[in-house]
Amino acid sequence: MKKFTICIVSILMAIPLFAKTYSLQEAISNGCAEICKKIDGHINTVVIVDVQSDSESLSDYIYSELNYNFVNNLKKTAVAERNEFTLSLIKKEFEYQNSGEVSDLTIQSVGNSLGAECVVLGKIEDSSSGWKFSLKAVQVETKKILSVWSGTISKNDKDVKYIISKKTFEKSEENIKSNEDIQITISKEPSPLFALKDEKERATWCEKDGYALVPVNGKTERLHYWLYDSYKFHNGDISLILDKIVPIWFSHNLDYFVNANYEIYYPNIYLADSVKRLMKDNNCDVSITFVKSIDCVIVNSYEKDTGIYATYALAGVKNDR
Repeated sequence: MKKFTICIVSILMAIPLFAKTYSLQEAISNGCAEICKKIDGHINTVVIVDVQSDSESLSDYIYSELNYNFVNNLKKTAVAERNEFTLSLIKKEFEYQNSGEVSDLTIQSVGNSLGAECVVLGKIEDSSSGWKFSLKAVQVETKKILSVWSGTISKNDKDVKYIISKKTFEKSEENIKSNEDIQITISKEPSPLFALKDEKERATWCEKDGYALVPVNGKTERLHYWLYDSYKFHNGDISLILDKIVPIWFSHNLDYFVNANYEIYYPNIYLADSVKRLMKDNNCDVSITFVKSIDCVIVNSYEKDTGIYATYALAGVKNDR
């Protein structure tokens, strides 16, 4: 009996113990829950600084999801949004050192610039067993690590595969060398606020406009955008734009038959930086453009509380076709 017991124990010891693997969404959710549990109410303000990854798209996606989860999970602690200064500090540091770690000095500079007492750093890297994902919360003044979480994401996670397989458009307005690659769109359609008859009501949307270079079907188009501030008078509610203003403008003013509902991309981590800059420079959270080459109206929105960009695409058919 003793030999039998020893044999069983030996067999059990020989069986490898496999660590639990998560989906990308589970890892983000569990990691956020753990960090939030440790810091909620103990600090006043936190900021998610960066998610290190070999894939910029994956970093941006996880950052957006972390921001969303922290805003929704934290009840007593505010979430600050990183800014261009934050990103420039991190970028400069990564250019000068290859450790992949953010230094104490950078942590302090970022935290102080945003009035945050705590910064959160993320990292995801490929390995033979899966995607290693980790989060770390660091107190700005003391550099003390307040909380850490790590886990392994399945090697075959469909979300990770999809995000890193999406090829970002490599050309931007700064590096386009040939005008042959650019389709110049100089038309300026009448304002979408055509749908609103009351002049005072139109004024509440603080309308502006501008242009941005955007990739469309492998070409770069210079698109005209109508820009709006939905927070000043509408508390960030864009339902009137989506449900009334855009459909009426598309069908009556642009003479299109609207044959479908909106396709929604939330979050849209692939929104062109040129469009983000245009919106930011004009202090607007909504941009609307008509892309004639694909018969589609595109509405982009920015949520100030989560830092997430969303895109709504409405397709149509020209009435004279």
